[in-house]
Amino acid sequence: MLYLKKFLMILLAVSSLVLIAGCGDDSQPAQGDEPVIIEPGLSQDEQNEDGNTHGQQEGEFAFTDKGEKTTVEDLALAQSNIKSYYFEQTIHYSESSVFLRVWYCDNKMKVITSADGSLQSVFYYDYDQLTQITYSPADNDIAIGMVFDPASVDAPDNPLDDDYLQCTLLGSEIIDRQLCYIMQTAEGDKLWVSTLYGFPLQVEFVDHLGDNYTVAYRNIEINTITADQVAVPDDLQVEFLK
Repeated sequence: MLYLKKFLMILLAVSSLVLIAGCGDDSQPAQGDEPVIIEPGLSQDEQNEDGNTHGQQEGEFAFTDKGEKTTVEDLALAQSNIKSYYFEQTIHYSESSVFLRVWYCDNKMKVITSADGSLQSVFYYDYDQLTQITYSPADNDIAIGMVFDPASVDAPDNPLDDDYLQCTLLGSEIIDRQLCYIMQTAEGDKLWVSTLYGFPLQVEFVDHLGDNYTVAYRNIEINTITADQVAVPDDLQVEFLK
């Protein structure tokens, strides 16, 4: 099950939404921008000539794109070696759009949302402590903390939880010059999974209202995010609900 499918319900329920934060800086990309992924998480000069093996440090897993020779087992192996990630998504509704930025590292996730360029909310999820912290600075200086159940319908799903070995392989397609395998989950969602990183570049799903969405993952970074980027600020006042 994909991250976005359930998280849409949270976005629709939030009335005043929040904070601008960057991945490496504090600027937010202009709404409507559709950046092309050269290779997720890598600049052009970091790629080798063949575009396949990607400058990993000694001891790190070597993400290697086997192209059409990639197996589903290769996708699962690459996915298992993703320790952190960052991506952006824009969800277009009939009358508005929601822009998401997602950081993940050390079993913690930070999600920042904005609607039509307005400030929205920031969410911190801790999958070890099972806590969720929500902060809407435009409304209140105090963040709200609560118990977090990753299996609940209100929880954001983690793309790393998708089990490719249990998916149905439907075919392949090029997304932003990257070969992707089209995988269908048991729930009927479709994932366009990069043969390089084993990470989706596009998803198709039906939300709880029965509406169909196709959403791209943009500006992906793999294994570059640090613990500081997903940490709750030390000076943030959190009031936990009992």
